Amino acid sequence: RAAQGAKPPILVFIHGGYWRLLDKADFAFTAPPYADAGIVYIPINYALIPAVTIDEILRQVRAAIAWLYRNPDMHGGDLDRLYVSGHSAGGQLAPMALVHDWAADGLPAGLVKGAVAISGLHDLEAMRLCYLNEGMNLDDGMVRRNSPIHQVPPATRPMGPLLLSVGALESPEFQRQQADYAAAWNRSQAAARIVPAPGAIVALGMAGLLSARRRR
Repeated sequence: RAAQGAKPPILVFIHGGYWRLLDKADFAFTAPPYADAGIVYIPINYALIPAVTIDEILRQVRAAIAWLYRNPDMHGGDLDRLYVSGHSAGGQLAPMALVHDWAADGLPAGLVKGAVAISGLHDLEAMRLCYLNEGMNLDDGMVRRNSPIHQVPPATRPMGPLLLSVGALESPEFQRQQADYAAAWNRSQAAARIVPAPGAIVALGMAGLLSARRRR
């Protein structure tokens, strides 16, 4: 909890759904533990594929974070303690927000202090080569621009902490992507912290996502 009289830290949460499904409201159940801990917890939305491209989704996420920074009276959080987390597709978007060149937008270079990627999709080449590319229309340039594994900053531009977690019962592809991304990150940044999730399946397959959407 924040010390008495101090502003609380901010955690921006980015939902998953393979960039094409779900809404921040579907993840309302994640809010209470953060609120109980005195954290300003802010879930954000973005337009979904195929109405927009993944480039546009990332632009919208960055615009939402910039808006939060420029409008502190709307949330009352500590702008010097702004962190980002995300699940699945959000696990791709959160690290991309961490490494963004915020100074180019007229904002502090270290605006995002750290990121948490839960069941993140860190190499979009896997999406380009499978059925999930339907509606995404990924090409080589989009893959490179939007894959966290290809956007790790050099050591001369140090980043805040990066936490990674994948359920131990998830597919080998999730495990591989996390391991490869951590290795790439560790070559130029402070070591990424991998948080084990034994016995867990955190990511949802497309069938599960579709079922969740139908139940709404």
